[in-house]
Parts: sequence; C-alpha cells; structure tokens
Amino acid sequence: VAAEAGVQVDGGLIRVCQDLASLFLCKMLGDGGSAAWLFLRGDHSRKGIIPLRYQVYFLHHPEFKYFNFGEDLGVEGLRKNKLSFQPVELLKLYEVNFL
Repeated sequence: VAAEAGVQVDGGLIRVCQDLASLFLCKMLGDGGSAAWLFLRGDHSRKGIIPLRYQVYFLHHPEFKYFNFGEDLGVEGLRKNKLSFQPVELLKLYEVNFL
C-alpha cells in the first residue's frame, strides 16, 4: 500500500540469539535528506539495544542528515530520548479547531 501511494518505507529488526530485540520502521521524506520514525520498539531488558538500533540504521543510511522523532506528547521519557539527540530545532505544533 505504501509503495502504491508513493511513500518510501524502510526498517529493520535486530535479533539476539534468535529472539527479536528491536523492530523499527522509517519513512523517507520528500527532500531526500530526511526521514521520520514511524515505529520504534525494543526489548529494554537488553542493555544497549536501543542505541544500537539507531547506530545500525544511521550507518546504513548516511544520506540522511535529519531524522524526525515526531511528537513526544509531553511524556518525560519520550522527550528525554528526543532531546538526547541534540536536535537542530524543535518545531512548534499548532492545534486547529474547525468552527
């Protein structure tokens, strides 16, 4: 479905001893140098699996200069993770109400 709509989606998984340790999907954005995470899951009981996921993906895609981590919904852990990557900028979000 994504390919038919012109959306490029990429991702991967990391296995440790045949067990699924991390799964991730990323959407390539139209400018060619950016991507947005769509789905990130990892077994937090496996020390280092979360940073490894990013390292593996970034090494396989050096063409991407920017990654969009999306909305953190004000959840402290999500915000802390996002800020740990030292973002270039945080975009303001606006809410639109239809009358």
